[in-house]
Amino acid sequence: MVIAFNRKLVLLLLMSGIYTPVFAGAFSFADLLKEPATITHSSGYNGEGGKTTVSVCIASDSESKTEMAIAIQNSIDHWNRLEPMHGNSEMSPQSGVPSDSVDAESVLLHEIGHCIGLAHPNLASESGLEGEQRRYARALPGGGRDDGYTLDAGSDGVIATANDKRGTDVNLHWFRKSDNDPFALGEIVDASTYSVDLNDLPSGHDFPAVAGAQVSSSRNLERTEAVMHQGIYYGEKRVGLGHDDVAMLRLAMAGTDQVQGSESSYEVELVYEGVSDDCDITVKMGGTSFAMCSASGTQVAPNHMKVTQGTIKMASASNINWHFNDTLNNDSPPEDDNDRIFGSGFSGSD
Repeated sequence: MVIAFNRKLVLLLLMSGIYTPVFAGAFSFADLLKEPATITHSSGYNGEGGKTTVSVCIASDSESKTEMAIAIQNSIDHWNRLEPMHGNSEMSPQSGVPSDSVDAESVLLHEIGHCIGLAHPNLASESGLEGEQRRYARALPGGGRDDGYTLDAGSDGVIATANDKRGTDVNLHWFRKSDNDPFALGEIVDASTYSVDLNDLPSGHDFPAVAGAQVSSSRNLERTEAVMHQGIYYGEKRVGLGHDDVAMLRLAMAGTDQVQGSESSYEVELVYEGVSDDCDITVKMGGTSFAMCSASGTQVAPNHMKVTQGTIKMASASNINWHFNDTLNNDSPPEDDNDRIFGSGFSGSD
């Protein structure tokens, strides 16, 4: 079935609380609305400054509640700290994740990012593309030969670097205007330092660079990949946020006027609320789909959306060999209660 949307209808659906699957470097709803400048905020933000609290719970009918509690709390800790790092992508055996298992904590870290408004920086599976083509920077198709996209890695032959040739594809990937470096972060993160307009790229750059593992390798960095970059390998663990992940959440926190430190700027604090079905983000393990965040949203201001509620669903342990970390990042007590995986949900799609 093909559904045609126009902008007015999409906004009506979102404002009516209709749920949609959401797909750093980029923001949720930007592709759906076909508005590259769209910035999406976490639930609770109303355009005013201060602290926005986002509650996260485990659904009462979820599997593996005890194991999930540790994974969720550790993921929350990373997002609350907002401390970027290089070398955040570790592979088995260094990662401590068995080579035949998928790290549940890494997947939750990614899906929580979706549920607070962040999208994939890469084209990912929702583009309809396959394999390495999904690594190119996020964009709307401009009518090229690659299923509507123009995909050319440029003279360096490395996908998702600054010299990619993308033809008339419409960029959705925000970049740092000074150097287009997704592995770096400055003191100021707002509209004065970041842009989605290709005219703001540094001289000689053709398209935004993506914080992917292959790009980090081409720069001689430790293996680094944005948490929001789609795709994870068996045995891989994302041990912290990338610079691009932190930049995108900070860009949203600059508020509706996009000036860091202004009256509309805010902070996000995620809070774990244990087992409940009444939170801003509810997590449930059970089912067959790999993992996804379904979110509803509403408009806060022109080009500014916010998530109103998010639901994360992860496949049952009978369908995915999940690995659970048994150690908390902090001293808080736990609650009682071969190939890269491009599962529908690491992409935020079903």
